[in-house]
Amino acid sequence: MTFQTKILQEDTITLPKSIRKLWRGKKVYIQFSEDTIVVKRVQEAPFWGTLERLRPAGKRVSQKDISTAVRVTRQ
Repeated sequence: MTFQTKILQEDTITLPKSIRKLWRGKKVYIQFSEDTIVVKRVQEAPFWGTLERLRPAGKRVSQKDISTAVRVTRQ
């Protein structure tokens, strides 16, 4: 898709509403040259998404569980 927009007096660029809804709260990468600006949404690394899904499980692991696992592994 291609959209046309304009730079406002406050030196800001307004993205179309459909893009703002999809990208709200997302990080973006901006690349520019003399006559071109490229705005790309930063894709979250798979590792961080996996970490967030595992975090609740980690809260159920006690220090005793960790010590037992280490002891068994070292035997």
